[in-house]
Amino acid sequence: MCVAAVQRPGVAGMTPRQHGRALALLVIVVSALHLGGLEGLARAQSPRTEAAPPVLRPLVRLAEAPPAPPRDAGTPPRPSPPSAAPRSPPRAAEATPSGPVPRTPAVAATPAAPVMPATPATPATPATPATPTTPAQPARPLPIVQVPAPVRLQYVLTLRSHGLEWPGQGELEWSHDGVRYEARMTLRALPAPARTLRSSGRVTPQGLAPDRFSEQRRGEQAVHFERERGRLVFSSPREPVALLPGAQDRLSVVLQLSALLAADPTLARSGVSMQVAGVRGAEVWEFEAAGEETLSLPAGTVPALKLLRRPREPHDSQLELWLAPGHAYAPVRLRLTQPDGEWMDQRWSATDRP
Repeated sequence: MCVAAVQRPGVAGMTPRQHGRALALLVIVVSALHLGGLEGLARAQSPRTEAAPPVLRPLVRLAEAPPAPPRDAGTPPRPSPPSAAPRSPPRAAEATPSGPVPRTPAVAATPAAPVMPATPATPATPATPATPTTPAQPARPLPIVQVPAPVRLQYVLTLRSHGLEWPGQGELEWSHDGVRYEARMTLRALPAPARTLRSSGRVTPQGLAPDRFSEQRRGEQAVHFERERGRLVFSSPREPVALLPGAQDRLSVVLQLSALLAADPTLARSGVSMQVAGVRGAEVWEFEAAGEETLSLPAGTVPALKLLRRPREPHDSQLELWLAPGHAYAPVRLRLTQPDGEWMDQRWSATDRP
């Protein structure tokens, strides 16, 4: 009540002009406050609807979002910073980018390596010597031969031992199929035990190429022809020796001589030499022509060409060999004389065709 009484006289005491001015001033103040509130509200809501300046848009995208893979295959990758300069020339491991960019030019060039052929080293293989230990070839090539047909020859055998002569039998069995051959000679005469010689190997245009030769009396000993390594290896405790071209053993040498003369009979006049291996060693045998003879044998009378192998050392034996031209140069007589004077004589008695 008191407040109302105090205020009323103040208002009532204004003149009409003063009252109009106060009212106008109040309207201006209220209008200003009202406009200021609207402007503040508009400023508070403007960041949600107003876009950033155009200059800042690319920078925000690069900082906030990872680089997307290029849509075009030809788009080059981002360059490296200047501080990481590439080494020259780059290694294969460095040429491939580490980022998730699967279709860069470096990755596309990687499969080109397997395209290169893998066989350029194959032609170089024949240039490597297969048998470095093989001796040099002889001055003239080995002649072509004519290998005799399979046959079985029977012999009447006479053995002289300890001043006495002992009768016996011998057999030479020879077979081949044009590729491989087998030869066996069996000798039986008292008082010595039976003796068997065996030879096996290949048939070549140059004749026989033995692989193995064995001699069996009370036990068996052998020699192996290791042609790949160019050597002769013995079953007895002996060192290997070099294998010469055209080498034979003590049984195949007889058949090889028949094949040589069947192809070229003139070879007997100039002589024939070849390496001959036994179970205890090997040496070169030289055969010389000793003329033509007509032999009276248990199987009949036949003309034959005699070849002689003379001993070169005191411990060497002498071999006399008669080959019959009318029987494909078959060995119709063989006589072996030992250094102590004992000998063995084989004379042809029959022929059996297998």
